[in-house]
Amino acid sequence: MSNDTRTILCVGHAAYDVYLPVDGYPAEDTKCECACVTECTGGPSCNAALLCSKWQRERAREIEGERETVLERERGACGSCGLACQIGVDATGDKIMSDLEQSGVSPLVSSEGGSPLSTIIVNTKNGTRTIVTHKPSKAPLSLEGERDYIERLHPDVVLFDGHELQASLQVLEWCPYALSILDAGSLREGTRVLAPLVDVLAVSTRFCSSYLGLGSLADPSLRGNAHSVSSSDIECVSYLDIMAALHDGERERGVQNGEGETLLQNGERETVGERGGGLVVVTMGDRGCIARIGDDGASYHLDAPQVSAVDTTGAGDIFHGALAYTLPLSLRRGCMHSGKDSEASMERGVLSALKVASASGALCCTGMGGSLSIPSLADSVSLAQSMEEWRRLDQ
Repeated sequence: MSNDTRTILCVGHAAYDVYLPVDGYPAEDTKCECACVTECTGGPSCNAALLCSKWQRERAREIEGERETVLERERGACGSCGLACQIGVDATGDKIMSDLEQSGVSPLVSSEGGSPLSTIIVNTKNGTRTIVTHKPSKAPLSLEGERDYIERLHPDVVLFDGHELQASLQVLEWCPYALSILDAGSLREGTRVLAPLVDVLAVSTRFCSSYLGLGSLADPSLRGNAHSVSSSDIECVSYLDIMAALHDGERERGVQNGEGETLLQNGERETVGERGGGLVVVTMGDRGCIARIGDDGASYHLDAPQVSAVDTTGAGDIFHGALAYTLPLSLRRGCMHSGKDSEASMERGVLSALKVASASGALCCTGMGGSLSIPSLADSVSLAQSMEEWRRLDQ
């Protein structure tokens, strides 16, 4: 059996989610009732960490079933998962900590004040959600006191959601060897600064349109070489062109903060082409995702699998967690080849990992509550195998 050990550290937002399912989104200045309330731990990095830990535990049970030696199990054949976040000293903070510990996630937590709380209105007619989040005002999370632990942890993968910029930059500095992934679901200082620094940039169309200051791309000059794709793809191919430029261009000169101070020089980390397969992804909800891989800029589109959506909350978080789990092994397999064989193998591996991520995000939508609906690794792989193949867009 191949060695698929991975240690994953997620850095960012954790919250306690309260779901209110209603039969159609309520009109402004009206009243309505919901038949039930669902509560669970949530937040982008938190949900991703919960998925990674769940899949690691499932893999551990498989290994035990395959009767691997005790020594192999003790070496951590399935890795471990940590989460750096801020919660509060309150009842919801206790619930978040309990969920993390029961799920096998190792928390690096700053506990003070109140905990983040999200109220989520879910439209039961189509599964869409509207989220209102309260984040108590706190000082930025710093991991300085955890540096020795993080360096001993030696994560293979670090996943950021942009919510804790200072802690994210610390992890990038201390773990330059780790494959770094950014879940840029929305535009904020953290996602804007981290985008050029990570190995894998995964953005939503919401991030793209906010970054450009546009609701959609109407200027043909921004569309790049989009003549070979259908009209429904043009906007997202344009987004992909611009996000790739954001990812690659600014890292050549390093990234500075608002005071002109250089945060990280390009030379402090390997170039994107050396890790992550040169991967930039734009997620498009029920329209699937579009990805650019490698130095030649090959672009692909993958349709989203069709599922009966109950609640779309957390689908993106689960997508990114699944990508953090599956991508390292795919890249490792690609490195076993040489020359063009290596490039082709790595490209196939990246596309395969994205398929599993897309399948897991879709399956998450079939239940109420993001962290309560995390699919199994086996179910995600099974759905991925039944999905249509990627379609290359630039041929």
